[in-house]
Amino acid sequence: MVDLHHPTLLIALAVVTLVTAAMVLLAGPLAGARRESHWWAAGYCAMALSLGLFMRIPAPWGSVLGTGLLCGGLGLVMGGFRAYAELGRVPLPGLVLGTLGLAGAGLGATWGVDPLTSSRVTALAGLAATAFTAGWLWQAPMRDAQAAARITATGCAGVGVAMAWWLLGTAWGPWTEQLTAWTSLAVLACQVVVLAGQMLLLTQRHAAKLAQAAATDSLTGIHNRAGFEELATRKIGRAAPTEEPLALLVFDIDHFKRINDTHGHPIGDRVLRRVVGRALNTLRPDDLLGRWGGEEFVALLVGVTPEQAWDAAERLRVAIASRGFKLPDGTRLSVTISVGLMATRANTLDPRTQLRKLVAVADVALYEAKRGGRNQVQVGEPNTRPVPLGEAEVSPWVAGQTA
Repeated sequence: MVDLHHPTLLIALAVVTLVTAAMVLLAGPLAGARRESHWWAAGYCAMALSLGLFMRIPAPWGSVLGTGLLCGGLGLVMGGFRAYAELGRVPLPGLVLGTLGLAGAGLGATWGVDPLTSSRVTALAGLAATAFTAGWLWQAPMRDAQAAARITATGCAGVGVAMAWWLLGTAWGPWTEQLTAWTSLAVLACQVVVLAGQMLLLTQRHAAKLAQAAATDSLTGIHNRAGFEELATRKIGRAAPTEEPLALLVFDIDHFKRINDTHGHPIGDRVLRRVVGRALNTLRPDDLLGRWGGEEFVALLVGVTPEQAWDAAERLRVAIASRGFKLPDGTRLSVTISVGLMATRANTLDPRTQLRKLVAVADVALYEAKRGGRNQVQVGEPNTRPVPLGEAEVSPWVAGQTA
């Protein structure tokens, strides 16, 4: 049988745990998980310190304090995962009190008894804590990182299995240094699995962050054309089975080139951002807004009747035109928009094909709004010229849809 040096294995385990803490602390901010990385790093540092207490302080104090830190560290790690999953965090005061309570209970259970009993209490507490952590991670809603969370859960479960193995080994036979050493080796291997799961989790978050950046307009912060097309296609696809009504607005800023030529591009950029801000405040939270290109924007509204879509477009037009935009020199700049609207129902067409048809018809309606004098809403109709709508004028197509 291969001889294993238990203290060396504990040192290796502590080093791997500290490396895990350092890696999540460094990788977390890059992946947009700065808050979560602080919880994870603190938890792993606590677990590494617990190993030091096991090695340096004899039972029962080493076992009790080490177990308390181990469970507290697992609680901090779980708090990081809860923050990642947007489920809230484990309250720190409650975590501290729980750890102190565990340490006190362990002290009462192990005071004045032999080291084997003390170690068994430690193993039982660690087994319970790791099993609870593994079970929670396995079923926790981790958005697009479920696989990484389950790898981490597998590593935690492996630690629990190793402790259970040690408990069974000491129950059926003598407590030997080799049994403890092999248990430590198994825990070390499981900690490497946990590290792999954490790195995969942060890698996936980083990839998602890059994908989000690629789909976001850097100037206005809303979806760019590619991002809007992707999300709009999904929304139309989800609406298709029940044939939900939907509408697409295409709008752009009137005489935007004149604004840029007269006041400069920095002012033009500010106008774009202000228009987007007012559009977001006017549209519903579930409506999808994107920058189609230049000064042209698109919005997809799902679950609205043609009249409601018209009202939304008119509210948007009024919100932009009713108030000017204050320039740095104190003067106010009048800004208006022209809107093209297409209202229909989701159907069995390919969602991307339907989106392109909606944009094409709404774009023609936008052209008609421009040609008709700007600062107005025009409704496009399939296979017919767009018909202007006023408060007392409703197109036959819209009337037919709402009959």
